[in-house]
Amino acid sequence: MSNNNFSGGTLIITQMLCLMFFLLKAAGLISWSWWWVISPIWFVIAIGFVIINIYLTCRVFKLLK
Repeated sequence: MSNNNFSGGTLIITQMLCLMFFLLKAAGLISWSWWWVISPIWFVIAIGFVIINIYLTCRVFKLLK
């Protein structure tokens, strides 16, 4: 059994925030653009790209040594 709760917890928080923002937007309680409503998804994707870039940069520097 794995004890890695970070990725699952992050996805649940992202889903909950998107659902909450969507419901607030649909109810007319917020007047944000849709870009801000789905911003939690973009945040998780951006963090993923940063992690992948750091990993690949470290691999390239390790190969160049």
